[in-house]
Amino acid sequence: FCRNVVILKEHLPVLCVYRSQIISIEGTNLQDLPHAHIYDKTVAVIDQLLDPEHGEFSGEDIDEAIAIAETLDIIIDPIVYRGVMN
Repeated sequence: FCRNVVILKEHLPVLCVYRSQIISIEGTNLQDLPHAHIYDKTVAVIDQLLDPEHGEFSGEDIDEAIAIAETLDIIIDPIVYRGVMN
């Protein structure tokens, strides 16, 4: 939420993964988490970044980031991280 953060194209895959992790837990117990409203705001901010009509990145950049994100299994937030199901 800081205005002094610079998001580069290289950061988009990790943001896509984080968004996915938050959304995957929303159906289970996100509202039970402390400060759940912050997760909702985080998804809204990431959605704005991933919107080619309103963000700084092209649809091509976003599609590439989503494809890369599908191959990543990283812990961004241990509260929402669920790991890869094999």
